[in-house]
Amino acid sequence: EQHPRGTYLFHRGDFGDALYVVLSGQVALELRSGSNAEVLALCAPGDWFGELALLTNGPRTADARVTVDATLLRVSRAGWTELSLRAPKLFARLCERLSRQLRATTEPPRPARRVVIHLGDGAGGGAPWVRELARRLSRQFPTREVHVLGSEGQTADPVPLEGALAKILTPDALILLAGAGAERLADRRLQRRSSCEWTLEPGRGTRNRETIRGTSPEDTLDRVARHLAGGTIGLALGAGGAYGFAHLGLLRVLDRAGIPVDYVGGASMGAIVGSALAAGISAERLIAFAGNIAARFRSLVLRDLDLRGPALLRGTAVMRVLAELEELRTATFESLILPFVAIAMDVRNGEEVLLDTGPVLEGIRPSFAMPGIFPCCVVGERVMVDGAMVNPVPVDRVRDLGADFVIAAQPIPSLHPVAADPVGGLLGRARWIADFLPLRRLRFGIETVDVSVRSFQALWYRLAAAAALGADAIVHPDLREFWFLQFGDATTIIAAGEGAAEAAVPQIRTALAERVGFETVGNAAR
Repeated sequence: EQHPRGTYLFHRGDFGDALYVVLSGQVALELRSGSNAEVLALCAPGDWFGELALLTNGPRTADARVTVDATLLRVSRAGWTELSLRAPKLFARLCERLSRQLRATTEPPRPARRVVIHLGDGAGGGAPWVRELARRLSRQFPTREVHVLGSEGQTADPVPLEGALAKILTPDALILLAGAGAERLADRRLQRRSSCEWTLEPGRGTRNRETIRGTSPEDTLDRVARHLAGGTIGLALGAGGAYGFAHLGLLRVLDRAGIPVDYVGGASMGAIVGSALAAGISAERLIAFAGNIAARFRSLVLRDLDLRGPALLRGTAVMRVLAELEELRTATFESLILPFVAIAMDVRNGEEVLLDTGPVLEGIRPSFAMPGIFPCCVVGERVMVDGAMVNPVPVDRVRDLGADFVIAAQPIPSLHPVAADPVGGLLGRARWIADFLPLRRLRFGIETVDVSVRSFQALWYRLAAAAALGADAIVHPDLREFWFLQFGDATTIIAAGEGAAEAAVPQIRTALAERVGFETVGNAAR
């Protein structure tokens, strides 16, 4: 539904027969008293509202006023019921997110709990990295007390240490213990393997151990600090074909703003960008690489065309291009700097498939195997296609990796009535060639791809909007003027992603401080 600014969607006391998801624009939830209005919340893209009245069959508890021209997804009571029958997995996901949202509105914020970490071998005798770790904890989490016990001449005898621990009354204190005798007093054990690799035991969830890596000793120690404090940051990179170039603009802005990334998950184009980020390739290098791809995009596609096969392209050109990045060519999921997972779908049963083991390049290939564009990937008994079909913005999978705070990057726009480039660069030329020769099979194939892509885009946009709802922050650039396969315009799409990310940074910083206590250097200075 399209609603102009100033429209009231409902008033307090109205019967509630639908919930709304904000796809674009902004809606204010207000309580009015005479001529005065108290704004309870501002709902941005990815937010939803109106669920209480829908589920309780009661009246609306506030007014809903459109403050910026908005596109909304209206889910009626009948639609909610039908959703539960026709798409039980999606319905279950929506219910899970709804329950989290409802719980967050009724429960007070939970303070970070006290953490006691044993520093393992090599921490005694006042090792320089111990104090440096404490300093980095204090810098990134300035509201929490940091204590170091059993180091720099202090005894590591557990009896005095127990007394020292008992005197620390702050409920969210971060306590570092050195010395072999202190291990039984700690919640977890940190071990320094090298300046750029550490282990933490036990790991998150059912994992016995977590390996923490970085591109430099300083970067690694900062990441260790975030793991200890429960302030790790994950990035869920959404599917979107050429729209996914916007992810590179986001990476540039996060780097500039001092907002780090500790975990990565991605589907389709998000899996490609995410794997490169997890391998330690910088945003600036990826942006330069994308520009190079855009410059030769047409020749790459022409060499990869397969008019007799099951899909328009063979997919070998994409793999050769990605192999130009040495870090990806030799990487396995296990050797990546950042924990990373890619998403695919098994077309036999519709199940989501997590790609997280073995060689990275072969591993991510099923994640971008878009039906009709690339052939299916057969691995063992699985027949896999693009992950956008089942989880286009894998926020939940990034949380499963261990992220405490998740940023969702959702680049897919709603369908524009008149596409700026309906067949996109190369395909436009190919259509002209088909008319001129004429190559009827080529023309038919191009027309079919155009219709298929736009159909998929309409579906994926709705799935992605729902999937992103579980994130702590959402970045959604406006890319309606571009086409799904417009890879030749990488630079412009990257710039659009950068602009959207710049606008989102203040909200991301605020949410990080409120939810996990993390502050960037620039934010702390203010």
